[in-house]
Amino acid sequence: MKHNRKTLAKLIANRLKIKEETVERVIKEFVETVREEVRKGGVIEIRGLASWRKNQKGKVKVKNFIKEG
Repeated sequence: MKHNRKTLAKLIANRLKIKEETVERVIKEFVETVREEVRKGGVIEIRGLASWRKNQKGKVKVKNFIKEG
């Protein structure tokens, strides 16, 4: 199932028993932080989740580290 920020925030908020609005803000800030860092040529990597970086052509590449099974 695909999720957007809103549905993802709801899932996390329910699991953590915190306000959905709080989770939405954290997700928003996370995405903005990743975007800014990658735009500057930096690399963001969260082990076990994913990494974000620009390739030589300037396109953002995302590598997924989540393994199924």
